[in-house]
Formats: sequence, C-alpha cells, structure tokens
Amino acid sequence: MRKILTAFVVCAFAAGSVWAACSGNEAISAKCRNGKVKVKLSGGTAGDTATFQLDGDSNTNISVTVDENGTAKAKWKGTADGLHTVSYLECGLSADVEC
Repeated sequence: MRKILTAFVVCAFAAGSVWAACSGNEAISAKCRNGKVKVKLSGGTAGDTATFQLDGDSNTNISVTVDENGTAKAKWKGTADGLHTVSYLECGLSADVEC
C-alpha cells in the first residue's frame, strides 16, 4: 500500500509541475474555414511544448514547440460541420469554434 501511495504522490506532483509552468499569460484562439480548424497560442514560453486537442479526442493531439515569439499553431483538416472545442492541454485552456 505504501508503494502505491508513493507512486500516486510522485505522479500527482509531476503532473502538477506541468501546470506550474504556465505563466497565466497564455491564450488560445481558434477559427474554422472550409472544414479546417486552426488554433493559435499566444503568450507562451519559447521552447515549451504545446499540445493541442480537438473535441477531447486524444487521437487528435498535435504537439508543437512554442516559437521565440511565444506562439504556436496547429490545424486539423476535414472537420465536420458544427461546434468544436480546441484545447491547449498543458495549461488547461480551451476555445470553441463553429465550422
């Protein structure tokens, strides 16, 4: 039991440290045109990894490196009509977009 609890605490701490890396200046915006959803991160930290996800589906994850201007971009093609949610996983941000 002690080993399980220790593993849980270590994992929880490690997961928490990802959130701690977020400065609070991060913002995302999303748009859709002709079935192509695009997301843009601004206010990020250069060199960090930004993982974007579409509609809560981990199979759609796209990871990119934040550039020297603090921005990162991703896109998904062939997106169905309707309302979609794009998430920036490292900081828990999301944006809704209609196609």
